[in-house]
Amino acid sequence: MSRSPFIPFVDVPRELDRGACVGAPDPDIFYPATAEQRSEALAVCGTCPVVDACLTLGRAGKHTGVWGGQLLLYGEPAKRLLYTDENLETRPRGRAKRVA
Repeated sequence: MSRSPFIPFVDVPRELDRGACVGAPDPDIFYPATAEQRSEALAVCGTCPVVDACLTLGRAGKHTGVWGGQLLLYGEPAKRLLYTDENLETRPRGRAKRVA
């Protein structure tokens, strides 16, 4: 076992040290906020020799982000990004407005 470069305090099997994501210049793409980031992450996963083991770990650990070529939300496949490119800057923040 070794420590994950992306998730502190998570032990991962040694075979994942051979993952295409190891040493990626921008690890944030594996936690995509935009469709472009998601596409970049999936392209990296497409070249990965340990994609099946990665997906198994992501699902078993109930992780969120791109794991094994899939976007996961708490270990389950996500149907879509939480925020798209169009609504990323306009997403709700803070408290809901009071309706009188």
